[in-house]
Amino acid sequence: MTLTTRSQISNTFYQHKNYRAITLVRGSLVSLIYNKTLHIDITAVDQSSSVTLMSADVERVGTGMRFIHEAWGSVLDISLAVYLLQRQLGVASVAPAVLFLSAIYPFPHPSFPLCVS
Repeated sequence: MTLTTRSQISNTFYQHKNYRAITLVRGSLVSLIYNKTLHIDITAVDQSSSVTLMSADVERVGTGMRFIHEAWGSVLDISLAVYLLQRQLGVASVAPAVLFLSAIYPFPHPSFPLCVS
């Protein structure tokens, strides 16, 4: 079995477990929101607001959970890659490390509206 095949099998197993957890959390959240709407006074809110909560917010939680492990996993991968590169190239491995750090930390620039200068 080649390394690529093992990697694909591992990735498939990870995605299956991740989507399974997302489905469990999504079902739990929908159930909690539904039970909460059963106990709310009908004159306090209209029925469409609870449907909006269930569809929009639960989907956002699911989307966030899909990529939660990618954040720390990517940092670990890049750190290991820079370490291995440093063992082979020495000081020349500083350039990829600086590129990586500049990509994860946006520098303030007037044309970039999300950064405050």
